[in-house]
Amino acid sequence: MKMFDLKIGAHRIILLFILVLVAGSSSRLAGREENLKKVLILHEAGGSPLNGGLGDARQLRQLLGHFQTDVTIEAVNLYKPGEISQYDFTFYIGFTKKDVPPQKFLKDAYEATKPLIWLNTGMEKFASVFDLRKRFGFTYVRFDTSSIYDFVDGKGTRFTKTEPNANVIRIVDPNRCQVLATATSTRKHVTIPYIVRSNPYPAKGAPFWYVADSPFSYATEADRYLLFADMLHDILGEDHPEFHSAIIRIEDTNPFSDPAQLRNVADLLYARHVPFLVGVIPFYVNPATGTRVAMSDKPDYVDALHYMMERGGTVVLHGTTHQYKGETAVDYEYWDESRDKILPVDSKEYVEKKLRDAINECMKNGVYPLLWETPHYSASTLDYSVFAEHFSTAIEQRLVLERLDYSQYFPYVIFKDMYGQRIYPENLGYIPLEADKQKEEEAVDRLISYAKVNLAVRDGFAAAFFHPFLDLDLLARLVDGIQSLGYTYIDLRDSTNIVRFADRVILSGSASITLSLNEQYLREVFLDEKGQVARREVSSERLRKSVTREIKLDPGWIYVAEPTEYRERALSFWEKLTYRVSSLAHRIFGTKEPQAPANVLLLYDPGATGGAKNDQSSLASAFLVLNIPLDSLAVSPTTTIEIGDHNLVLVPYNVADSLNDDQIESLRAYVEQGGNL
Repeated sequence: MKMFDLKIGAHRIILLFILVLVAGSSSRLAGREENLKKVLILHEAGGSPLNGGLGDARQLRQLLGHFQTDVTIEAVNLYKPGEISQYDFTFYIGFTKKDVPPQKFLKDAYEATKPLIWLNTGMEKFASVFDLRKRFGFTYVRFDTSSIYDFVDGKGTRFTKTEPNANVIRIVDPNRCQVLATATSTRKHVTIPYIVRSNPYPAKGAPFWYVADSPFSYATEADRYLLFADMLHDILGEDHPEFHSAIIRIEDTNPFSDPAQLRNVADLLYARHVPFLVGVIPFYVNPATGTRVAMSDKPDYVDALHYMMERGGTVVLHGTTHQYKGETAVDYEYWDESRDKILPVDSKEYVEKKLRDAINECMKNGVYPLLWETPHYSASTLDYSVFAEHFSTAIEQRLVLERLDYSQYFPYVIFKDMYGQRIYPENLGYIPLEADKQKEEEAVDRLISYAKVNLAVRDGFAAAFFHPFLDLDLLARLVDGIQSLGYTYIDLRDSTNIVRFADRVILSGSASITLSLNEQYLREVFLDEKGQVARREVSSERLRKSVTREIKLDPGWIYVAEPTEYRERALSFWEKLTYRVSSLAHRIFGTKEPQAPANVLLLYDPGATGGAKNDQSSLASAFLVLNIPLDSLAVSPTTTIEIGDHNLVLVPYNVADSLNDDQIESLRAYVEQGGNL
C-alpha cells in the first residue's frame, strides 16, 4: 500500500513512541527466539488440576509474557536433579503452610549457580536441612498468621497487602542480604523484610531472591503485586524505559444503547484529544422477554459507532451476545453462572461459530473490531485458545484456572500470554452506578488513586472502563485526573492488531495475511484514521485458492478483506450507449401509465436525535426538493394514526421501532386497502 503523508503533532509523536516500543518488544519476541531467557517455574504440587499452586505459577507465567522469556511450568514433585542448571532463571512458588519441597530440589537450590527466586512457603523446610545463614545471610523464623500485615513499602511507594500472613526471616548479614521491601503490621507495629536479594557465599553463587508471601494472593488494584511486577525487570535484567500509558474503554455498548449518549461520549473524549476503545456487543438477547435484536436492526446505533470511530474510537468485540441463559451484559457468555462452571456445550466449534457470527454482523455494518474482550473476563482454557486463534490482541483480565477466584489483572502489556495473545491491561476497574452522585465521584477518585500507585511500575498502565449511561462529568473527571498524573492515552490502532478468519481479516499496523476463498471475489477496503474509506478494490476474477497480502498501514488506518459473491464495476461505453438508446426509445414510443399526484404523509419522532433525526430530515427533503408537498405527523404512544387521503406514508426506522399494536394495525389496514408504505 502507498504510505500516506500525515500531519503529526507533538502529542501524536508521544503516542507513536510508546506504541513503537510495544510493537518492537512484540516483534523481538516473535523474531528472535534464540535470545529468549529460559525460565523454569516450579510450584508446590497439589492433588487437583485446579490447585492454587498451579494458579500462582500461571499468574507468574503471564507476567513473564511481558519480557523476552521462554517459560516452562512444572510441579516440584516432578523435578529432576540438575534441572535448574538448564535454565537461565528458576522461580519456586510455595502455596500452603505445610509445603515440603523435595530434597532433590532443595539441594540444587542451595548450590544454584543461576538466579533463583523463591516465593512464599517451603522456606521452613529449606532452612531445616541447609544453613541459610551461611549461604544467603538470613535465617527463617516462622510463618506468621497473627500479626496481620497490611502494607508493603518499596521503591518509595506504599502498597496495600490484603493477604495478612507472611513468612518471617531475619537478616544476619546485611552486607550479603539486601532488604528491597518491607511488610508492616499497623495493628502490632511490626515491620519485617518482604523482598530480599542475597549474593550467596561463596561468590560463585548466583543472586537469590526471596518474597515473603505470594504477591498474587488477594491482589487488589494498589497491591504489593505491582511492586513485584516492576521488580521482575530487575530480576530478569530487562529494564524497560519509563513511560506511563492510559486506556479508557466505553463498556457494554449494544443495540439498545442510547446513540445520543454514545455521540456525547465521543465528543467529550475527542475534545480532549483522548483516543478510546468501544466495547461492542452486536446482538442483544433477553430470554425472559423473548427479545433478540441485532446491530443491523438498529441503524442509529450503527451510526453512533461510526461517529465514535471517526473521533478516535477503536472497536473491541465484547462477545457475541454477552449472555448464555440470561440478559445481554448482565449474564456471562462463556461461563455457566448457575453451575459456576464452564459451559456444558463448550467446544471449539461452538466458540468459533459465535465469533464468526459476531464478526460477520459487525463487518456487514461497517464496524471493524481490532481487539477482543471476554464477557465478564471469564472463560475456559479451551475458549481462550480459540479467542487467540482469531484475535491477536485482547484487553481484559484473565482466569488462569477454570475458577472465578483465579482472575488476574496486568499492570503492563503482556506481549505473549499463555495462549500467544497480546493482552492490554484493565487494572483500575470501573465506576458503579449509584443513587448518590457523591458515591460515584468517590469511586472516580478511588480509581485515580489506584493510577497513582501504578506509577511505581516503570512501564505501567492506567486502564479503566466506563459505562455510557453514567453522568459524563464522571468520565471527564476520571480522564482529566489520570492525565494530570502524567499518563498518556494511547491509540491502539497505531500498533499491529489482527482479527483473522479463514476468509476474512481486519488489520491495523503491518502484517502478512493469507485468505482462503471458494470461487469468490475478494473485496479489500482501506480506512483512514477517521474511519473513512480511502480505497476500495474488488478482485477482477473469482478466486479459488489462498491469497497472500503484505500490508503496511499508516498509523490509525485499518485494512479489511472479505469475500463477496458479486463484483461491482463501472458500465462500459457500449453498455451506457445501449441504455441511453433504450431509454430514448421508451420515451418516444412507449405508453405512459396513468399516474396520481403524490400525497405524502411522514410519521416522525419529535424527540429524535443524531442519525435518526438526520434520517427523518433526509426523507422529507427528498420530496420537498422535487416540490412534492408533504404532511407530517408527530408520533407518540398515544397518537392515533389517521392517514386520510394520503397515498404514500413514510415511516422512518426509529419511528417503526416505537409503534404500538394499534398504530401498526392502522398501517396494516392502510396497505391492505391499496396504500403505499
